[in-house]
Amino acid sequence: MPHRCGTLDGAPTPGYADSIMESFRTFLQMGGYAAYVWPAYGIAAAVLAGLAIASYRGMRQAERQAERERPARPRRGGEERP
Repeated sequence: MPHRCGTLDGAPTPGYADSIMESFRTFLQMGGYAAYVWPAYGIAAAVLAGLAIASYRGMRQAERQAERERPARPRRGGEERP
């Protein structure tokens, strides 16, 4: 009895790898709209990456500014920092 990935005795189904590659090619072609879909994915990924980088830089800048504005904490002996 044939199975999706091969036969029950473990032998691969003839042409199974070709059918996988054909399915992958069909997926990449996106029903003929690949010229529109893949650039849209690329632009979306670039925008998201840019937002992540901008957010990270903004967070670091805000942390540095908060550190500068934080008052000096007294040391254990009660002395102020010079």
